[in-house]
Amino acid sequence: MFVILFMIFQMLPHIFVWNCQGCASPKFVRVVRDYYVEFYIDVEAFLETRVNCLKADRIISKIGLDCSHRIEAKGYAGGLCICWINTFQIQIMLNDPQFTLCHLRK
Repeated sequence: MFVILFMIFQMLPHIFVWNCQGCASPKFVRVVRDYYVEFYIDVEAFLETRVNCLKADRIISKIGLDCSHRIEAKGYAGGLCICWINTFQIQIMLNDPQFTLCHLRK
């Protein structure tokens, strides 16, 4: 029984969602990388990023995951970023300033 549960757990994606309320801090990338290494995260979603598109692109590249999708922050409110490794496919179904609907496949 334990072996079967362990095998099923290994097949499920590890998803990390963080309402970071701003990701401009220099510590942000280090903390995200630490979580990625410690918990073997496959998909990361950051809510309320509160950074402009250029800064968001730099942060995404520093995180080091293969693929990403983001919604621009408007002023100091909002912003959404989803990053994932390329062993998974994420199809974006619907974009809205408040949410993103996506389909995750291995």
